[in-house]
Amino acid sequence: MNALATVLQKRFYNYKEIGNGVITKFFPQLDRCYGFITADDGRSVFFHQTRQQMFVCKGEDEPTLKSCWQEPPVEGEAVVFAVEETPKGLRAIWWAKENLYWEAKRECENRPTYRLRERRGELPKSRLQPRPEYRTLWEGRNITELRSKYKQTWHPVQESGMFATYFEKLNVMGQWEPADDPR
Repeated sequence: MNALATVLQKRFYNYKEIGNGVITKFFPQLDRCYGFITADDGRSVFFHQTRQQMFVCKGEDEPTLKSCWQEPPVEGEAVVFAVEETPKGLRAIWWAKENLYWEAKRECENRPTYRLRERRGELPKSRLQPRPEYRTLWEGRNITELRSKYKQTWHPVQESGMFATYFEKLNVMGQWEPADDPR
């Protein structure tokens, strides 16, 4: 089991075994759409294209799986898969192209940092007026965490004279700038 399979085994612990391999045979005819993966340990694993998954960055810290029907696999292409034992032999419960994991991982790592801010008090029109109170409600890159803590219906982005909630995004210069709601 290589490093990626080990990482995925921890993340998707409900599957008994996750492995890596290479597509060795694929029959793309519409009445078939199945093939065989040779696992890193030499075992042959049956797979069907309808079990294809894709790694995506949905806002979490790590890529997650999503069902898809992408372009068919190519013989020699590296894949990762979850295995189950059947009376006919090993079968992939799901399989995904390994390169899509690394693309989604880069996307998750390069996601900007956001923060949800709250302003209480009116914006001063002169230096003599009292300054409003600012508070950071949430800050981070994990949008899934943001969605669970501050649902869009409970904390809408709004602006009124005395109160405002809004998002900011950390830019490449390390400065906060106004941002659209990432939820």
